[in-house]
Amino acid sequence: MKKIWIAITIMAAAVIAALGIYLAADHFNDKKQAEQQADEDKLIMFDFDSSNVKKVEITNKSGTYTAEFDEEKGWQLTDNSDNINLNDTLIAAIASQMSELKADKILDSKDKSKYGFDDPIKVTVYDGSTPRTVLIGNETPTAEHYYAMKENDDNIYLISFANGSVLSADKDSLKNKYIYTYSTFDVDHFAVWKGKESDENILFSMNKDSSGAWSMDKPYKDDSVYNTQITDFLNTTCHDEILSFVQEDCKESDYPKYGFDDPTRVFEISAGDKTTKIIFGKDTPDGTAFYGLFPLTGQVVTFEAKTVTVFNYSTLNMVNTAIFAADLSDVASAEITMPDDNAKLELNTSSGNRAVNGKEISSDAGKDADIQKAFEAFYDSFNNAYFTVKEDKDAKPGKDAYITVKYVLRSNLVHNIEYIPDDSNDSFFAVIDDEYSGYKVPAETVENIISKYKELDSKLS
Repeated sequence: MKKIWIAITIMAAAVIAALGIYLAADHFNDKKQAEQQADEDKLIMFDFDSSNVKKVEITNKSGTYTAEFDEEKGWQLTDNSDNINLNDTLIAAIASQMSELKADKILDSKDKSKYGFDDPIKVTVYDGSTPRTVLIGNETPTAEHYYAMKENDDNIYLISFANGSVLSADKDSLKNKYIYTYSTFDVDHFAVWKGKESDENILFSMNKDSSGAWSMDKPYKDDSVYNTQITDFLNTTCHDEILSFVQEDCKESDYPKYGFDDPTRVFEISAGDKTTKIIFGKDTPDGTAFYGLFPLTGQVVTFEAKTVTVFNYSTLNMVNTAIFAADLSDVASAEITMPDDNAKLELNTSSGNRAVNGKEISSDAGKDADIQKAFEAFYDSFNNAYFTVKEDKDAKPGKDAYITVKYVLRSNLVHNIEYIPDDSNDSFFAVIDDEYSGYKVPAETVENIISKYKELDSKLS
């Protein structure tokens, strides 16, 4: 019995000892974790709700810039005497990053001059009415961090390079890098010139009316435009980015330096009372970019070579280049007058067949298959003809038509297309319902109509 009590006593002592060790270890771990948490907390520079930020102030070598948030207009510079097109994305990013700014390390050194704090960039965001200020010094030699300080705090912090790159906002970083910033839905005019801004150089001038319908105003008036192309053009140009900022307040005397006296393109775009114009000049010396000028502000920039949308569009991209196109189901008959032949097409005879010069082609898919195929190729030759050669809009075709296509629609409307040779006979004016279109087609287009008819006629013989 005595031995049992001795054993129980020893076991109890062991349990008590183990419990003591556990409690001591647990206390030690809690203390260690508390110390680690305290060290982590020291690295937190700011912690607040970024949605409360409605004002941001930035002081850099160029001056002090204040941006305030407007519920309708978004971020706006309160004093924009430099005509800066504000990079509102940067301002929003500054507010966001400041609200949860945490350093990776606190330096032991207190020598501010070594780290770029003699002339730092100063960023203040207002958390409601409470200012939160950070000073951004140099980047570290390894470009992994930036040196930063809080106002009224002697500590020198190492913040991530990503955070530092956003917060070290110089004047150029405040400028928006997109060539225009208004919504493409609001755009109501745009124009491109190939060369200087003159009527003889204009590729297209497009305008949207109050109903939202687009039309071409120059080089000639045309309501038949490619809305898809217009949408693509706007959706692409709004994402064209500036590569770098070169010079402010550029004078005309400086134009030859950048090629603005003899531009490659001029682009203008408007949305209501807002207008942006860009003159594109010559290549940079290394050939990797080319110069651009915003003449309203005098800002010279560069664009990466071969990336700007306006160089990829011509007049023909903006207009409906089909001379005239009618679905077979909408046409009652068509008469094509050629130099040596005439073709009278009936699209639905009394027996339900098609006919060429009175000779019917069976509508049965198993019969006259080759003839049906040749018939459709002939129809496509004139119904799917396109403008390809630009002509002076003031030209006055004076010769007789080489080929005439007369459509009689089931609605009883009649349309006449005439192809009139120019003086060289290498191309033909396209005249639609007695009105010159402003364009010509190549000789191959009209010759194709003749050759496709000959193929059809040979199968009908």
